[in-house]
Amino acid sequence: MSPVRPTHDAVRPGPRPRLSRAAIIEAALQDGIEDVTMQTVARRLSTSPSALYRYVDSHEELLAAALGELLRRTPLPSAETGWRSLLEAEAALLWDVLTSHAGVALADPHRLETVSTDRMVATVEALQERGLSVEDAVLAVDAVLDLVHDGAAQAARLPDPGTPAPEALRRRLETCPPATRAAIEAIVADPHAHVERKLALILDGLQARLDAQAQP
Repeated sequence: MSPVRPTHDAVRPGPRPRLSRAAIIEAALQDGIEDVTMQTVARRLSTSPSALYRYVDSHEELLAAALGELLRRTPLPSAETGWRSLLEAEAALLWDVLTSHAGVALADPHRLETVSTDRMVATVEALQERGLSVEDAVLAVDAVLDLVHDGAAQAARLPDPGTPAPEALRRRLETCPPATRAAIEAIVADPHAHVERKLALILDGLQARLDAQAQP
């Protein structure tokens, strides 16, 4: 869907700063990624929202670019942190960022991977410093990224807590055995806890792999 491009908007008095993609991303970060809109960024830069579209195609692209810059700037845990704690911290950070704005969570996962490449490379290098092979490190980081993005995207599509589930979902649940239905309802009620359980499963598997590799 093509973005709605406003034709005018109030701007600050005085000379306008020179626009650039980097300046627009910086303004988005200053406003807070969870609250950023084309209008708030335009006001900060003393310009109109329509002027921003020369540098970013849509609000969703701006969010993705701001996410990539945010991840690039966020320090990794200290060297004393083990590989598992590092991956858990990365998953928690990504979950917080993605769930703070549905537009980021629902973005194309390939775009997310593209904008977070620098962070992925840094995390892979940190895992290698903690004893993982480059192959295991890349698999682990990619699995965590996919897992958290998928979970956040699903959470963004769920109804708000306290509101009835969609009719289609209720009909599907009615056909499930009681135990399966209860497990699915628990996911809907707390998608973050569900992602944390899936993450633990992945990390347990990686630990078993490392233990097997360490056997003489």
